[in-house]
Amino acid sequence: MLYNSDGNSLFMVDSLSKQPQTFIHVGLPKTGSTLLQTKVFPYLDDILYITRPYTQENHAFNQLQYADNSIYNQALMREQLRLINNARGDHRALLISDELFFGQPSYGFFNRSAIAERLADIWPEAQIIIFLRNQKDFIVSLYMQLVKEGRFLGSLGKGFLHQPGVGYELRRWMNTPDPWDPAKATKSWYVGYGYINHMAICSPSHVNYGRLLALYQGLFPRVHVFLYEDLCRHPAETLERLSRVLSRPLPPGLNTASLPRVNTTPDESKILSRLNAYTFNRFSKGVKSKIKLMLLTKLISSTTPTLEDESIEYVQMALEQDGIY
Repeated sequence: MLYNSDGNSLFMVDSLSKQPQTFIHVGLPKTGSTLLQTKVFPYLDDILYITRPYTQENHAFNQLQYADNSIYNQALMREQLRLINNARGDHRALLISDELFFGQPSYGFFNRSAIAERLADIWPEAQIIIFLRNQKDFIVSLYMQLVKEGRFLGSLGKGFLHQPGVGYELRRWMNTPDPWDPAKATKSWYVGYGYINHMAICSPSHVNYGRLLALYQGLFPRVHVFLYEDLCRHPAETLERLSRVLSRPLPPGLNTASLPRVNTTPDESKILSRLNAYTFNRFSKGVKSKIKLMLLTKLISSTTPTLEDESIEYVQMALEQDGIY
């Protein structure tokens, strides 16, 4: 694993500055970000706190995350920097929080390096705050969220978590070239030869925290690593350490009993009901016959994929093959 059982990362975790100026919380998703963004960050003293919708819907921030280099306009972001600096004044620290800085799951997290590099270009002195989570639990939790939102309707298998292929070698092309079938290659269940399947949500490599932290450490002077499991099991101690990193006391009256809990045993019935409801709503539009609706309900119930033990075992196996476990 990439961190010790006592919560100390094998990477840089301690607060090394008593007068931090700029902090950027980059998630990860599914690690208690909403709690921090609603119960902790807004109530810290002498901090200008920035989060959604500004970090997603502002033109410059939106470009920073989702535009390629031919579209991204650094001048727009520089103008936002000027406005932010005016708002923060001479003494206020700046805290920016958005878990999608980790990358957009629907895009295979392809934009996370560009986001990190552009953030470092605008705030080179910033300190990164990142919460990590057990990789298997993270993938399962992400799957559950995307199913709930109707953004993924398949099983937790190769169409969601793609294992890197063996690679299509030049000698195979020279000896017996295979015909290219774009229709087949774009199917979510297609494994093929490629390292990345762009139709799948993620790959085990996306949760290789060693590579991820190396990215941030190469761009920023400080990277403070926290564990989601510690936030759940030892909330008071974890938040106290966060307050030391930020050099500010926790909000008075913070109720640690309301903190999230790790969901290591997903409720299959909830997953099934979400899949069924979304699929039914999608295909029942315009169907007025009660008999047809009943048949449609039975059909969906019998064909909708579920979250089974084999799915969890597949995730475990994929992570082990990538050297993560």
